[in-house]
Amino acid sequence: MNSSIELIKTENLTKHFTVKKGLFGEKALIRAVEDVNIQIYENMVFSVVGESGSGKSTLSRLILKLLEPTSGRIYFKGSDISELDKEGLKSFRRAVQVVFQDPFASLNPRQSIFSQIAEPLKIHKLASKKELKDRVAQLLESVGLKPEHMYRYPHEFSGGQRQRICIARALSVMPELIVADEPLSSLDVSIQAQILNLLTELKEKRNLSFLFISHDLNVVRYFSDYVAVMYAGCIVEEASAKALFENPLHPYTRVLIESAPSIEKMNTPRRPLTQGQQDGDANQGCPFYTRCPEALGICKDERPELLNKGNRKVACFRV
Repeated sequence: MNSSIELIKTENLTKHFTVKKGLFGEKALIRAVEDVNIQIYENMVFSVVGESGSGKSTLSRLILKLLEPTSGRIYFKGSDISELDKEGLKSFRRAVQVVFQDPFASLNPRQSIFSQIAEPLKIHKLASKKELKDRVAQLLESVGLKPEHMYRYPHEFSGGQRQRICIARALSVMPELIVADEPLSSLDVSIQAQILNLLTELKEKRNLSFLFISHDLNVVRYFSDYVAVMYAGCIVEEASAKALFENPLHPYTRVLIESAPSIEKMNTPRRPLTQGQQDGDANQGCPFYTRCPEALGICKDERPELLNKGNRKVACFRV
């Protein structure tokens, strides 16, 4: 761990959704996040990876308090965020900021860049009216934009520039943790590298922590300190980025890493993965059972616990 100061801790965090399925609209329970326990420390990049529908974004929204959990607890610096009063919640909102996937949807097309970056400064009383212009200019420069850009509107910028603006807005309140939910996926590959380098630089300069949500394993390997692998709402493996990518233990983690595109793997045979969907409404057994190339009989009826295995945690009967 980079630091012993714990920012975020979840205890048995669970989120279920009830949806209608079938011709007659029968109700079905979707286990979007199931019994998740994670810890994020100061100056740490904690990444969550998995396929679409694995529960990554739902987990991030629970931690941001944009969704209420079905059960479980979320602690920020030891305080249960569900019990915060108005002032405590305001302090939490300042300390934990977010950068979303789509930078254009994250910005108000009718407001200037100045207005949108200055707004959180006003809300948290971090700058006087006279200081606002200088603070916004400094923030824009810190993300590689020019001060005069503050007078423009979102449609006048490229996707990469808009994401830099969103990052500047998140930085405006001097947060301790930034939740970055697929912040690169809507950008061109060349722009992705620039934004990733910017995030790395900001982490070191500002002692920032990140909860980094991504499906791009090459990015995660480069940027992360610690990685959790999610499948059907459950964490199936957790380890340092180095340990996870050098020696993945869970069958799903191995398949995920082997399927990630890279020049080195062009002529390497890939591990077969049985076709199917993530079984997010299963109530027993391993959620990966129907797709696992290494499944045992016990996997169908009993769900493996996430247990300490040396330098990591793994939920698999074979490990």
